[in-house]
Amino acid sequence: MGKIMMRKFFSCTALLLSLILIIGALTSCGGNTEEARQEAEQAFSKTMEAFKSGNVEQIKNYCDSVEINDNTDLRAAILSSLKNVTYDINSVTASSAKKAVVNADITLIDASQVMQKYIENIAAMVSSPEYQNNLATMTKEDYQKLMDDQLANVLENGGVPNVTKTIDVNMKKEGGSWKVDGSALPELLVTNTLNAIEQIKQ
Repeated sequence: MGKIMMRKFFSCTALLLSLILIIGALTSCGGNTEEARQEAEQAFSKTMEAFKSGNVEQIKNYCDSVEINDNTDLRAAILSSLKNVTYDINSVTASSAKKAVVNADITLIDASQVMQKYIENIAAMVSSPEYQNNLATMTKEDYQKLMDDQLANVLENGGVPNVTKTIDVNMKKEGGSWKVDGSALPELLVTNTLNAIEQIKQ
């Protein structure tokens, strides 16, 4: 009878230890994902502030896939329009210690309205007597500057309505730092507008 009781005791002890180990592992995993969630949220906010400040180097540090046009004036005009961007983080979900998804509402000027006004300004410019008089002596650089000036006028003079976009931004941790994974965020804020403008200017 004593041997049976001892076996039951050891069996219960082994079961208890197993449960403690499982609970400990789950708690540790939960702690890792919670830490990842907080870090990813902070990195996303820092990324948005980099875009709002127009700091190209910081943007590139936070976004591996970002492609910012080499045209400094055009790039500066686009980035300048982001200073009034607002954002609300709806949720942050961490699937592991190194991967998370930030769902956010981002409010910025409506790129489609920017393009419409930009095209209207260009049409008015090329039909003006001043433009027609200077056309014969105009260099490619002169033309590009005029085009960039028209965009700057659209972005700086206001009147372009805002639009709110809901976006999922993938975040990843590499080398101890969190970064934006993929091009969804830079495309929304910069690249789509740059590409559309470049197509019009060609």
